Amino acid sequence: MAAPAPVPVPAAPAPPAPDAAAPAKPAAAPTKKKGAAKPKGGAKPALERDL
Repeated sequence: MAAPAPVPVPAAPAPPAPDAAAPAKPAAAPTKKKGAAKPKGGAKPALERDL
C-alpha cells in the first residue's frame, strides 16, 4: 500500500508541466503567423508580376 502512495505524488508535478507548455504554444503561434505573413506578402507581388 505504501508503493501506491508515491505514484500519486509524481502525478501532481506532471500537471504543472502542461501549463508551462500551454504558454509556449501561444508564443509560437504569433511567430508562425508573422512568418506566414511575410511569405504571403512576397507571393502576392509575384502573382501580380506574372499577371
